[in-house]
Amino acid sequence: MADQDTGNGQKRSGFTRRQMMTGAGGVALAGLAGCIGGEKRNGGDDSTQGNVSWSWWNQVANYPFIEDMNAEFEADHPNTSVKYNGIPGSVDQYNQKVKAQIAAGEESDVMMLTTRTYAELAREKQLKNLKPLVNQDDEMKLADYIGDFSDTVFQPDEDTVYGLPTGVGTLVMYYNTQMYADAGWDEPPSTWDELRNALTDLKKNGVDVPYFLPFGKSAARMFWNFANQKGPGIMNDDYTECVVANDANVEALEYTINLHNEGLLKYSTEVELQNYSRTFGAGNTATTMGGPWVYADSERNDNEDIAGTTLIPSRTKGGPSGGVYTSKVFSMSNQPSDEQTAWELEKYLAHGKGVDHFVNAGTGLSYLAEDEDHPVYDEKPVMKDHAEQLKHARLLYYGPKTTNIINKIVPQLQAAQLKNKAPRQALEDAQKVINNEVLG
Repeated sequence: MADQDTGNGQKRSGFTRRQMMTGAGGVALAGLAGCIGGEKRNGGDDSTQGNVSWSWWNQVANYPFIEDMNAEFEADHPNTSVKYNGIPGSVDQYNQKVKAQIAAGEESDVMMLTTRTYAELAREKQLKNLKPLVNQDDEMKLADYIGDFSDTVFQPDEDTVYGLPTGVGTLVMYYNTQMYADAGWDEPPSTWDELRNALTDLKKNGVDVPYFLPFGKSAARMFWNFANQKGPGIMNDDYTECVVANDANVEALEYTINLHNEGLLKYSTEVELQNYSRTFGAGNTATTMGGPWVYADSERNDNEDIAGTTLIPSRTKGGPSGGVYTSKVFSMSNQPSDEQTAWELEKYLAHGKGVDHFVNAGTGLSYLAEDEDHPVYDEKPVMKDHAEQLKHARLLYYGPKTTNIINKIVPQLQAAQLKNKAPRQALEDAQKVINNEVLG
């Protein structure tokens, strides 16, 4: 990656894999995370001081690099103390806890939020409007982020921005390269037909779980990805009408159910280790769809060498891959303990050196335009595949009532998967309820 202008008069130096490994003397990438980006990537304002806190949905015990991030920020900001408030549990539990903390006035200064929760809190003006801080800052611009920032959910209008996006999570297809090779597949499938054929060969070769599909709220994972390949998708362009019951989506749901009926796909309720990411990481399934965290689980199980990735298989050869992506957002409390210090931490996590730590740990991609060819992608090709999928995918967001819309669709998908409803009837029921009760 060549040097690029960040818009603030600074340059972020490019690194090849060779330069990284030579310059580090063989040091692991985690140790390089704070160095990526030349002399200073929002290194900090030495004048800040005081205590500042931030929240994320995992505990330090699960992600030791967080301790390194806090130490790095404190080193860049003398007289500043950082407290990390890790909140365990599912993403939904985390979001509910943060919303409860905000209601009680007990939230951290800077908080990670998922897109849907961010949109909800932003509409209710329960987050700090960062636009004045952005305007007076000479180290960053909203234009530094991928695409036209003003056209995304992250900036409701030209005068407000309640968070900075980070940790993009694209969903790609993971496949166990050893299992596939043993079944005669040296290359991953790229179409629906090829995927069915590959899963058939895996089953014939003795693989118990050729494809693992989560059955909770993630039951829609395969469906959401395929729904973006053809047809009008889930909603119309301005999110005023649900169109989920179109022919293309019926076909996508039928495809998934048929794989299960043929014994080529198992739901999480049928597998002992019910988490898809940990199941793949442990080498107990040949195929699943997921984000960068799937690779992280493979690393923790010393199975990273057999964790292959490919774009979401398309309906036909050369057809669109589609897919969805999610993004986390770092937002600020309306009443931070120290606004300037909180702003420096906000920038560090979503625009500065902190981004490199998250990318290196596999918890998400960078949303920064200059990171399209992030140095870590050369060391971890899996992450590069996730970045490539971002070019084809759509943000998993369907307007202000996204959560309600998804919560109405998922039970209908499950009803079809359990054979309680025909696929078309299930989608028509979801569409009717959304249009009449959620949007009406």
